[in-house]
Amino acid sequence: MQKGYLAISSIIIITAVVFVIAVTVSYLSIGEGQTALSLTKAEQKLNLQDSCAEELLLRLRSNTNPVAVNLPEGDCNILWSSDGAGNYTIYINSFGSTYGKYFTILANRDYSVTVTSWQQTN
Repeated sequence: MQKGYLAISSIIIITAVVFVIAVTVSYLSIGEGQTALSLTKAEQKLNLQDSCAEELLLRLRSNTNPVAVNLPEGDCNILWSSDGAGNYTIYINSFGSTYGKYFTILANRDYSVTVTSWQQTN
């Protein structure tokens, strides 16, 4: 009678330990997947914001004053100001930018557009 009780207890304990290990590994893999997805989305937002900034600078070069840049990948919110002497301060972020950052660009436009500062802010 004692041997059967010991065998059943051992099987229950081993099963519980294996179950705890399996659950822990599952949670760790889910966390790794979420981290990888967040990094991918952040990179996509950063690429979109770079594209919006470059598109805005091209439009600024051709003497247009855009309020928003619409690209096939997404839209960007742009705020800009000029001092009237050809110096522009441009703030860019993408819509729904949970993962994105903000850009502050300082540019000068005479005969061409010269970027004097390009900073990424939170």
